[in-house]
Amino acid sequence: TRVQIHSLQSKPEHNNCIGIVKSYDVATGRHQVELEGSHDTVLSLKPGNMTVMNKVEITNLEAKPELNGSQGTVESYDPANGRYRVSCTIAGRAGALALQPQNMIPTVGSVLKIDGLQGAAEHNGKWAKIAAIDREAGRVTAEIVGANKSLKIKYENVRC
Repeated sequence: TRVQIHSLQSKPEHNNCIGIVKSYDVATGRHQVELEGSHDTVLSLKPGNMTVMNKVEITNLEAKPELNGSQGTVESYDPANGRYRVSCTIAGRAGALALQPQNMIPTVGSVLKIDGLQGAAEHNGKWAKIAAIDREAGRVTAEIVGANKSLKIKYENVRC
């Protein structure tokens, strides 16, 4: 899985680099991420220091409804405004949009972090694999990684 690295304090030179998740250490709660193009550099990262570069479908855009249904790839996340930078094709040309989580439908099979649940807050921060999409309800079925539990949650409650 490709990720964009960000918010590192001890090694800020790796912020904005792209890496590949190689493994996950349950004991430490960290991912082992190899920097793209460098087989020698492996970082042990907290989930909050990386954005998964998933494929998404754009949805519920009111200002540009013609883009609804378009496919894009998450490139980065801006915590200051809570938006993801998504690269896509706009009018036949490569472009990028700044989208809120509720404007992105993840693809089945994506692994994302659960966030913002109120009724089941104990699952916030957990990683889940997207098993199904219910477009009518605006929800995904998320299977929690390492547990025999699935939840139906709104698009806005999963983070890349």
